[in-house]
Amino acid sequence: MYSKRDVARPKTRLGLCAVVLAAFVLSGCEFLGPRALEAGRTDYNAAAKSTAVDQLLLNIVRMRFNDRPYFLEVSSISSTAEAGAAFGGTDEKGIEGGIRYLERPTIIYTPLTGESFVRQLLSPVTLETLLLLRDAGWEMDDILSVFAERMNGVPNASTGGDSTPEGVPEFQEFKELGEAVDELEDRDFLLFAAGDAVGGNEIVIAVDPRARGTQAFVTFTRILKLNPEAPVYRMRVGVIQDSEDTIVIKTRPIMSALFFVGQGVQVPQEWLDTGSVNFAVDPLGNPFDWDQVHGDLILIKSSESEPPNSVAYSKVEYANRWFYIKAGDVDSKETLTMLSIVLTLKAGGIKTQRPVLTLPVGG
Repeated sequence: MYSKRDVARPKTRLGLCAVVLAAFVLSGCEFLGPRALEAGRTDYNAAAKSTAVDQLLLNIVRMRFNDRPYFLEVSSISSTAEAGAAFGGTDEKGIEGGIRYLERPTIIYTPLTGESFVRQLLSPVTLETLLLLRDAGWEMDDILSVFAERMNGVPNASTGGDSTPEGVPEFQEFKELGEAVDELEDRDFLLFAAGDAVGGNEIVIAVDPRARGTQAFVTFTRILKLNPEAPVYRMRVGVIQDSEDTIVIKTRPIMSALFFVGQGVQVPQEWLDTGSVNFAVDPLGNPFDWDQVHGDLILIKSSESEPPNSVAYSKVEYANRWFYIKAGDVDSKETLTMLSIVLTLKAGGIKTQRPVLTLPVGG
């Protein structure tokens, strides 16, 4: 005959483990969601950001070598997490137990393809986009360096936006203009704002009176053939300047902008020697040095071996070579981010196809 005390006591370690683990799991389940979010959100965020930068770099490298770009958008990341009791084998002390935690993420990719997206890539960047970038903190001289093909007839290495640039590009006067704009901006002598043109595709540039006594302003008005006494200049899309207070600008499509910055890719010497890549040449037949055009705008280095993470901010492998942006290259990182923002704007209104690739991660 059993007493109440005998009935309440577990006879093996199995009973004790079951009671303890069940209590632990039941009490812990209410915290699983928040803990899973704390553990996973920043990791997913960092991975999505890093791979987006790498994808952009890869497409710039592809285009430098006349290869077709291709974009995959991470359209969905979902994850389920579960926890439960787990029991192992037995020994002389009884049955061993523990807590089992399992996370099952699912990632959905959507290709950015179709006529709408291609049209966006081939359409010139709007002045509204340039102004958005300026208001977000990028300097106007860097914005114009990437996205302006010419202003008031002054070319900005126009051939650099082509897939097969030939000859030495014309860029010296535009580079001088950019340096003048940079100095005037640093001193708050130029104020950029949206104009009142239909569709908002106009930028008004107000001039601080103190600017008129500076060499930078003299250079700015001389190169653009502007009236130095005008209090305001209006920038609009066009080809021919029709007045001395107007700046007509021809902007690049995002595709041409990618070709342009792609000229900053460091081409392996053996690829140059074998003629497997197109490049502009100077009058002596030597490859043109695009660092003269880009300055500090962007530099994409190449290496036979994979650079360590401590050296490379972003790195991709292409045709058995590694191409990367150095970890400490702030200017190149800013340019890459600016291009990424414009690409996001271009892709934002595109109706994508239904997801064609779904990858469950884990087992």
